[in-house]
Amino acid sequence: MGTLPAGTTQTTLALTTNEAATCRYSPSAGVPYDAMTQTFATTGGTAHSAPVSGLVDGGSYAFYVRCLDAAANANPDDFAISFTVAARVGVSLVFSDDFETDHGWTRNPNGTDTATTGLWERGDPQAVSYNGPKQLGTTVSGVNALVTGRLAGSSAGTHDIDGGVTSIRSPVIALPSTGDLTLSFSYYFAHASNSSSADFLRVRIVGGTTTTVFEQRGAATDRDAVWGTASVSLNSFAGQIISILIEAADAGSPSLVEAAIDDVTITQR
Repeated sequence: MGTLPAGTTQTTLALTTNEAATCRYSPSAGVPYDAMTQTFATTGGTAHSAPVSGLVDGGSYAFYVRCLDAAANANPDDFAISFTVAARVGVSLVFSDDFETDHGWTRNPNGTDTATTGLWERGDPQAVSYNGPKQLGTTVSGVNALVTGRLAGSSAGTHDIDGGVTSIRSPVIALPSTGDLTLSFSYYFAHASNSSSADFLRVRIVGGTTTTVFEQRGAATDRDAVWGTASVSLNSFAGQIISILIEAADAGSPSLVEAAIDDVTITQR
């Protein structure tokens, strides 16, 4: 696919096979067909396509495809689709994490978490439904995200947040001292109607001080999981060594609460 223009946030993976097949893909090379978890949105014939999103300027991406024909013969080797997104002139990528690999986030970094289940973890989430989706089985890009208890369990409340707060902190990040600095990320915060304003998803910046830059509170209404995006200025932290602290809580009466974060970036303009 070569290089996509700066500003491209989504594209379509596409390929043609010489016979009818069902195709899957993975962001990692060498994954057997049966172990791949992402199936092309359009597949089963000879033309196959799948949308991918969460692309950022200056990013490089690779997806590895294998297909299975009607006789149950799977490709033994990968077909690679790779591309980059051009860097925007005047924009530099300070930090980026799509959670496909471990970049050193630390759970319960202050040793004060109280949640007993639904702890933050990096992984491939399983779908959970209770009066609608409460944990999504798909991520914004790739297969992994930060999620509060990635497994579905025997019921919707098996692995959701219970007992209080769960937190996870990024590795340290050196912010430039000049330019406009912006933290961007994808997220969802979902809960059943037994939630309250005591429940929350919160993003904090830990530097010279600790500051909450994003927060969503629960309410006594049913809220389904839908990926959204948020961007906040980090200009007040320019020149500092910081980390990103993400917290989620079922902090009132026990309720069904789920949260997830994906595609975290910090840019400098």
